[in-house]
Amino acid sequence: ASTPSAAAPPAPPKAATLLAEATTALGRKDYPAAENAAAAAEQAAKAAKNAHDLVEARLLLARAYYGEHQYQKAALSYDDAYKVAPKGPRAPDALLGLAQALIALDAKPAACDALNRLAREFPQARPAQERAALLRQRAACG
Repeated sequence: ASTPSAAAPPAPPKAATLLAEATTALGRKDYPAAENAAAAAEQAAKAAKNAHDLVEARLLLARAYYGEHQYQKAALSYDDAYKVAPKGPRAPDALLGLAQALIALDAKPAACDALNRLAREFPQARPAQERAALLRQRAACG
């Protein structure tokens, strides 16, 4: 007699589902839930070799860390997001986030370096340049 086979385990959630969960959690300011969903999305995106979702996951993870006042981790995640796609459409956001986290760490010269890179590499990114101007003042960039 044959034994009934066990049901296959459910497939892990796709990165897009986890990204949506992280975004929703951030909207609620539920930073631990956002961190967990974004970290899971990062793993799913790596497994699927999806650079777009990987950048999004790292940006969401950085925002969750920033919301938890874990500025060092936020800076690293923003930098990682930038490095995945340094010419991508989200690169200006990654550099802005990196600068903001560095300002929170009182690493103002490094924040100014990130803002200078933004100005140099993305001069046409109008909203990013406007936000960068405010961060330049906070960092006292010359």
